[in-house]
Amino acid sequence: MAGSPAPRGATTGPWVLDVYVTIVVAAGVGLVAYGLPLASFNEPILFVALLLGSMSLAVMKIHLPLSSGQATLSMSYFTDFLSLVLLGPHEAMLVAGASAATQSLTMKRGRYSLKKTLFSSATLIITIQSAGFVTDQIGGFDLYASFAQLAKPAALGAATFFLSNSFLVASAVSLTRGESVIRTWRQDFLWAGPACFVAAGAATFAAAVMATQEVWLVLFAAALLGLTFHSYRVYLGRVSEHQEHARTVSRLHLATVEALARAIDARDQTIDPESGITENHIRRVEARAAALGEAAGMTPDEVEGLKVAALLHDIGKLAVPEHILTKPGRLTPSEFDYVRLHPTVGANIIKAVPFPYPVAPYIQSHHERWDGGGYPDGLKGAEIPMGARVLAVVDYYDALTAHRPYHRAMARDEAMETLQREAGKALDPRLVELFLDVLPATESQEEQEAARQRVRTDVSQNRAGAPATGFSVTGTDAALPADDVYHSISRATQEVRTLYDIAQALGTRLSVDDTMGLLTSKLNRLVPASCWALYVPDGARVTLQCRFASGLSADAVEGLFVPMGEGATGWAARHATPAVNARAASDFESAGAKSAGSHFQSALAFPLVENDELVGILTAYHVDHQPYTDAHVRLLERLGLQAASVISNSIQFEGMRAASLTDALTDLPNSRALVGHVDQRLASTAEQPVPSALIMIDLDDFKSINDVHGHQVGDLALQTLATTLRRQIRAADFCARYGGDEFVIALACQDRAEATRRAQDLQRAVARQQVPAPDGSLLTLSISVGVAMSGEDGDTFEALLDAADRRMYEDKFSRKPLRHRATTASVPLAQSTP
Repeated sequence: MAGSPAPRGATTGPWVLDVYVTIVVAAGVGLVAYGLPLASFNEPILFVALLLGSMSLAVMKIHLPLSSGQATLSMSYFTDFLSLVLLGPHEAMLVAGASAATQSLTMKRGRYSLKKTLFSSATLIITIQSAGFVTDQIGGFDLYASFAQLAKPAALGAATFFLSNSFLVASAVSLTRGESVIRTWRQDFLWAGPACFVAAGAATFAAAVMATQEVWLVLFAAALLGLTFHSYRVYLGRVSEHQEHARTVSRLHLATVEALARAIDARDQTIDPESGITENHIRRVEARAAALGEAAGMTPDEVEGLKVAALLHDIGKLAVPEHILTKPGRLTPSEFDYVRLHPTVGANIIKAVPFPYPVAPYIQSHHERWDGGGYPDGLKGAEIPMGARVLAVVDYYDALTAHRPYHRAMARDEAMETLQREAGKALDPRLVELFLDVLPATESQEEQEAARQRVRTDVSQNRAGAPATGFSVTGTDAALPADDVYHSISRATQEVRTLYDIAQALGTRLSVDDTMGLLTSKLNRLVPASCWALYVPDGARVTLQCRFASGLSADAVEGLFVPMGEGATGWAARHATPAVNARAASDFESAGAKSAGSHFQSALAFPLVENDELVGILTAYHVDHQPYTDAHVRLLERLGLQAASVISNSIQFEGMRAASLTDALTDLPNSRALVGHVDQRLASTAEQPVPSALIMIDLDDFKSINDVHGHQVGDLALQTLATTLRRQIRAADFCARYGGDEFVIALACQDRAEATRRAQDLQRAVARQQVPAPDGSLLTLSISVGVAMSGEDGDTFEALLDAADRRMYEDKFSRKPLRHRATTASVPLAQSTP
């Protein structure tokens, strides 16, 4: 038996294997140098015959079914042992070395390797010399002795031959696997012992028979050896078939586990809103865990168990309520107690599956911490299984760099720094160092896989005219690729979560803007839109006004008036039916703002109806052609009733709030609105000082107007004054009726001189206004004004109002003589004029 293993990335390091091979080859060379001078070569013909026979038989070999590496069993073992019996160890080592070299040269599996050839020859040279030394110690082989006397050296020689050769090869194989020599020897070499003893016995028997020149006995021994060899070949062939079958079944089992695990994991995956590709958490964890496990020196079986554990490490989350897993904020202590259960639940599920390698212990302990602060068992340091420590490092890094409901993905460099800070605390410091070493290679493989997935996604999305949003076109019956299946699971789960989030959050908003802002931010996950708009019908149901817009060209869209029945939005409102993939430009053309919608190609206008009453139209504009599908419409239908109710309440709330802040007579803001506005302006100017002024206005002789002409004329005088003030102020100013015949204007101005000039302009504008009296005459109005400046006259509303009110009365009394003379003249202030 001879051969050399095929190294497959030894976990103990390639240099260790190289050193071992070098030592074995050096020992073989040394023994040749020692034994060659002692070789007698008394029977050169026999030596040549055995040499050629051994080299010929070396071609007839059986490949041993090792799980890694290559080794062989051949009939040359018979001639090697026969040479030991007939010629002695010094000549027999040359025969064995030549047969081993021939065996390596004719190896069909793999490429030729000089190192393997030298190692194979050296192992047999060492083996022959070892067997010769042992047999010499008990007198060697006396071919003329009885078979009973030959049995002792034959048995000891065969045992030494087998043990020496098998342990030399097993040591090399164990180095490639990173496991103990004894385990490797028991698993892959012990069963070959009987064949070696049979061959040794046959060789000894043949040598004894040759000495007696009984040829028929030699033929019997050769037949016995041939039958043994054939039996082993048949047996090992079947073993190889069974091993291949086992490997196939194992691959199928692993593929089944992966498929189920990916389906479960798809519930928790996030869909990239730009690429539409899901973040494949478990595949990343599996690949990275396997790479780290091999680098850490885990055996092949342990690595296989680690890969399965990586696929199933979060299966216990099936026992954790969905709202806890997707909660965006910090968990409460009771919620975290639920989460702490999932490793134990997962391990208990996996314990019921008879995996041939450790899986459940890795799942049970993958949330333990190196410092002992983890869960569920509080293990510390080396108490934690190696596979669980590997999973902890890989899962920790993946959690940092992936999008989760409770945090955004961390940049790669930042995540690596965090990982290093946790070394020795949460994580095994040695494994952290190894992980950072193997990470670049695994990331390169992940990038290649991601590129392939993007290609598959692009092909799938363009299949049969499918939209670029990931939804299937109605009527498409083509089978979905595997990645699309998981993508669909993720999208369905995300749809449920989004609808749940909307249902939970919608009632917490009161204003239309807040409600629509929340609604559209959630809908963006599932419905593509370049711009969202809410159109609300007016009281007469003649036009639809855009009350809210967000996204591309929102400023141009907000405030549009679309006639009922015109454009996509008007059509959807008139017919109470969604308009899907309608021409977006039709809305802007009907509103007289054609250029504002030049970016948009398509529109989805969805009517929001409550109790058979149209609340509004939710319209999504998109820059692409035909982006919307029946799936989008169905989703809006599921959401529409609740959204209509909440938006209706928001509209009513804003109406009531406006009523509470508006003076019913003049339609100006009232004193409550004034106080809020001034306080807000003063607070903002505290950070960036901007001179502001307050103008107090009082309608002169208002009491006499009411007394002489009646309250209806007085109300008309107040309305006329309000209209005049509204026309005179700028967009940045704020005008309110403070109470009775008093009005207040908050100005944004440069200084007192500007504020005074503005106040005088107001007086002149009002002096040009006239109000008809019941007798047909016209009443000329006038006002008294007072100006207060923020900073100079105070920093609170009350202080500014007091200062402005005082100056207003000063103005009123200073103008009283003029008003009195006007009263006695032909054009009195409140006199009837024909």
